[in-house]
Amino acid sequence: NIDLAAATELGIPVANNPGWNAISVAEHTIMLILMTLKKTLKGISKFVDEGYTMPERRASWDETWELRGKKLGILGFGTIGREVAKLARVFGAEVLYTKRARLSVDEERELGVAYRSLKELLEESDIISIHVPLTNDTQGLIDENAIRKMKEGAIIINTARAEIVKEASVAEALMDGRISGFGTDVIASKLIECRSFPDSPLLGLDNFVLTPHIAGATKEAVARSREQYMGNVRRLVVGEKPLYIVNGVGV
Repeated sequence: NIDLAAATELGIPVANNPGWNAISVAEHTIMLILMTLKKTLKGISKFVDEGYTMPERRASWDETWELRGKKLGILGFGTIGREVAKLARVFGAEVLYTKRARLSVDEERELGVAYRSLKELLEESDIISIHVPLTNDTQGLIDENAIRKMKEGAIIINTARAEIVKEASVAEALMDGRISGFGTDVIASKLIECRSFPDSPLLGLDNFVLTPHIAGATKEAVARSREQYMGNVRRLVVGEKPLYIVNGVGV
């Protein structure tokens, strides 16, 4: 929302407010992973609308999975990606990651993660969790070509930006069984705002889980955000340099 080039030319420092929602988004990511693995929404809908017979319950056992032992591929490894890795390891998942600048060997060992190229991450992971910013390079990154590289039956989770995923490609892959689930907190067509949900190709698929862009908006996260940015305002008031400057002015 800020013209960084103009601000830099005018000597105006611009700061952001990083990391305040990392824990909340990471927890939400794990929730979407578990809901997708366990076919939670399908189970609730079936139970409420029709009820379960014992044979139907037994048949569902072959459609749900545990997180333990799965390979979780984290696409983007900033503050949120790292928090997801910490939580996933508690569940017994093997964590892979990819990012532009690889961590040091010591950092990887400390976090218990293994680096992969994007191609390797897509090919090896049982679950792909997206945590990259939306840029020209990442827009439409998860498209038909990327999905073809994934394991058959893989799961995609998106708590980043909707435009990173081509939803039509994901819907087609869900319907033909190439991937087994898609959990997202963001939707490209702004379905909640424009009330056009019936037009989505994802609607009605029992392996699709949607939450309405609420991953980061917990009470604790909002409190951290306010404390952090007001702390930066205080630094300015008392004549100190602000933190988290993104355009290099005044650093």
